[in-house]
Amino acid sequence: MIALFQKKIDRYFLILIYLVSLNLTCVPAASYENPTDGVMGFMLDYIPKLLASLVPNDSGNTNTITVQTELVIPQDLIITGLPSAITEGQEAIVSVKLVKAIDSNVTLTITMGASSITIDGGTTKTITFTPANATTNQTFSLYAYQDTNTVSENISITFSATGLTAKVFNITSLDNTPTGTGAAPAISVSGTPNAIREGNSANIGIKLTGVVTSNFTVNIATSRSTAINPASTSLTFTPQNFTVDQSVTLNALQDDNIVSELVTITISGAGLPTVSFTVTATDDDTMNFVVSTLSVVNEGSTANMTVRLTNQPSSNLSVSVSSANPGAVTINGADTSTLTFTTSNWNTNQTLTLAGVEDANQNTDTVPITVSATGVTSNSQNILAIDNDTRAVFGGAISVVEGSSAVMKVSLSGNPGTNRSVGLPPKKWTIFYL
Repeated sequence: MIALFQKKIDRYFLILIYLVSLNLTCVPAASYENPTDGVMGFMLDYIPKLLASLVPNDSGNTNTITVQTELVIPQDLIITGLPSAITEGQEAIVSVKLVKAIDSNVTLTITMGASSITIDGGTTKTITFTPANATTNQTFSLYAYQDTNTVSENISITFSATGLTAKVFNITSLDNTPTGTGAAPAISVSGTPNAIREGNSANIGIKLTGVVTSNFTVNIATSRSTAINPASTSLTFTPQNFTVDQSVTLNALQDDNIVSELVTITISGAGLPTVSFTVTATDDDTMNFVVSTLSVVNEGSTANMTVRLTNQPSSNLSVSVSSANPGAVTINGADTSTLTFTTSNWNTNQTLTLAGVEDANQNTDTVPITVSATGVTSNSQNILAIDNDTRAVFGGAISVVEGSSAVMKVSLSGNPGTNRSVGLPPKKWTIFYL
């Protein structure tokens, strides 16, 4: 049989070569339009018709034949990625385009035979091909929905457009429901962070598992909204989208304390088991002192200094304020004074009284005053203890002859720490300042 078939093809080939050698005149006529059969179809279908046209007519002349040397490819669809089956809860991406260019728009309608498998979320999708995109793939998604039965279903998908032969395929929705009533809906959380630094954020993904046949509302709550706060507090899941993660942003907020806080995030919903996890809001603050500016205190006098904290402590904080030279400057009557800051008064100024101590020397002293506490960087300021014991010291000439002059020098006995005035002598003296 194969040998006989081959002999027929060879015979047609010889005839075709002979016809071409006759150098026949070609004029426009009907063309061979079944390219899907390839060369074999051309041989077995078109050439016999061509030979029939060679039968002599009544006048004894053979008929004029027409040979079209270029095959015409009919318009059609090229579909790629179309699966024969999709497991429930899964999707497939399919592409479709036209075989060749077009002069005007062609509208393609794709229809699913049942809603067990949807096309881009519905049962019908329309794609418009234009002269610009006719041969460019247009993609769509097929999704097989979870159901409560244990049956795999065959669903038809139809491609139809004006001028094109409709194409119908069958796709199986493969059931994956566990034996029995089906797996109960549950919350699934992914991407949970261990810690988030203050001022930063992290995203988690939330979806449902099991068999979902109705809508569910999922709530997101935080145990400390001042530390970590979710950008979304509720999500809605439907039978169509429950297997797709919905993103929720967790924001770690800036605060006044210096404590890293452990926060519990709870995710719950009616009819769903509650899911929770912990995350640390890592603190980025550094405790410091705010000390008022004070530069001088006079011997025998007092001046006030204030101290507070820049951030809230986690518990009571004991702060020590000390004088490097209590013989010159005291703090609240002693060399050291202690302040206590709590979680409620940490940002309120506490006042200290600095006193300049009367001493025997005649110099102004520079005294460092230091504020310190465990875990906090110390703050130190220099205070001038202005001396009040300095006196005028005269030198040089101690007498002068009438009608002449002499030089007398005046100085202070010690560093006054500030400007001092010296009283003028009697008016009968004339002093020239050098």
